Amino acid sequence: MCLYTNTLPSETVLRVWDVLMLPPVGSVVLARVGIALLKSDEPRLLSTSDFCQLADRLQQIGHAAYDARELLAVGYRSLNAMPAARKVLSTLQQIHKTNCAVRQSPEATIHEVRQRIQAHRVSSSGEAGSAMR
Repeated sequence: MCLYTNTLPSETVLRVWDVLMLPPVGSVVLARVGIALLKSDEPRLLSTSDFCQLADRLQQIGHAAYDARELLAVGYRSLNAMPAARKVLSTLQQIHKTNCAVRQSPEATIHEVRQRIQAHRVSSSGEAGSAMR
């Protein structure tokens, strides 16, 4: 419940919490808000030249997000515009739940995510190549 309390203005946090309490939506809204925050600051984040600069920008993200309605709209539009993003998000959620259940180390989790991303890229490029033939 404390997610975004130090990142977003209090009015926006309360609106996110309102949506969080809706039965069919649940915790999905938290991921969508995170995506919206990243999307809203995408040009600045992509222009970073090193990790320290990226960390500084990520700490600043969301402090001016007073329009909760627009923030939620961006989060929902961003994922709906990218069907693959839904699949990736779902896969990451499954990995996280599984790894929490078996208490897998963060390093092993990161390794597993990287393997799945690589496998997805390989299968996607194969599908694109066969579609072009």
